[in-house]
Amino acid sequence: MSRPGDVFHPVFDQGLPTYFDRSVRNSLQPNYLVQTATGAGIAAEAGELEKDSRHNSVVSENGSVFHPLAVESLSLWTVHSSKILKIIARRLILHNNFTISQSVICLHQQFPFKLWHYNAKMILFRLSLDARDSFTCLDVCG
Repeated sequence: MSRPGDVFHPVFDQGLPTYFDRSVRNSLQPNYLVQTATGAGIAAEAGELEKDSRHNSVVSENGSVFHPLAVESLSLWTVHSSKILKIIARRLILHNNFTISQSVICLHQQFPFKLWHYNAKMILFRLSLDARDSFTCLDVCG
């Protein structure tokens, strides 16, 4: 089976192999614009549902867990994604001597910044412009 997610953790959820797939949806994209004008989070929720429908059953059949991490381009996370980020934050406090609120704040602040940084580099690469350094991994407030 090919990996259905961007990130794999061998024992994350319930001690099972877990796949995470990040999805960033532009709330100003024409397919979402009418709905997002009336409520925040519509585009991210659509991304989460789309990822779930594509990957969840296949992953479950193989004894693994799948978590889509969906965010809108203006940094609004789905409820499910926020819950997963809090679990990750709790685990980070063990290694960084942070409080849970500091860890959650760091994840919510740094992930979109790193994501935009990565997207800018990807666009530069696709346009064959000069991208001098490579994508850097998320460094949680430290």
